[in-house]
Amino acid sequence: MFVLVWNSQGIASKQSQRFLHNLCSQYKPLLLVVKKKVNGHHANLILANMHYSDWVCIESASMSGGIWLFWNCSNTSVSVLKMHSQFLYVIVDDQLHLSWFFTAIYGSPRKQLRLSLYTTLHELASCIFGPWLLSGDFNDYVDPSETSSSGIHIVARCTHLRQWMSNLRLLDLLVSGPKFTWHRDCISGFFKAARLDCSIYTIVWYHLLSFCYNFSSGKALFRLLSLINTTLHDFSSWYDP
Repeated sequence: MFVLVWNSQGIASKQSQRFLHNLCSQYKPLLLVVKKKVNGHHANLILANMHYSDWVCIESASMSGGIWLFWNCSNTSVSVLKMHSQFLYVIVDDQLHLSWFFTAIYGSPRKQLRLSLYTTLHELASCIFGPWLLSGDFNDYVDPSETSSSGIHIVARCTHLRQWMSNLRLLDLLVSGPKFTWHRDCISGFFKAARLDCSIYTIVWYHLLSFCYNFSSGKALFRLLSLINTTLHDFSSWYDP
């Protein structure tokens, strides 16, 4: 089972759309999550060309944020439970008739809004009594090693996401591939990079998929692909073997 998450800054370009189509043809993801920064008629044209039967969209604000979630009703049922400026919360019934909760994340670059996201998700967690997967761009780090920057402020920033995960007993999916999921070449010549995208889950979610999917052949029971937003030919995959 595949879920494809693309933290994209260029979904409006024809090149990006062709590349995304090729990925979907190759992996046939159960769910497709795209961070987008386009609205209106242009967004509708992209949606119509995605070849998914159903979708739900959180509009971007001032060209920031925005989440698209795609699925095909022939093998997947998705019910929207909550729409928020920084996340989309749904329940998924997949092709094996498994039911699990999924939250697509796009955390705000602004600290106070990002902290309010953790508070809201913590309140949401008190109502969830089943398997839960969260994935997307948290705009935060779990560990200082997940950024090329250093300093006391980085250590302090890591505590928010790490403490929130610990309080809710959420686990981080293992990562393979490139270390960072975002990078920027600064004008000053200093290279900045970070792992802003991650997928976290409850142990109940892992146990459900471990029991229902046969992965004795050595293949991962679940794989989440996260495409680096500035590189069309390189992506990281999160999975728990």
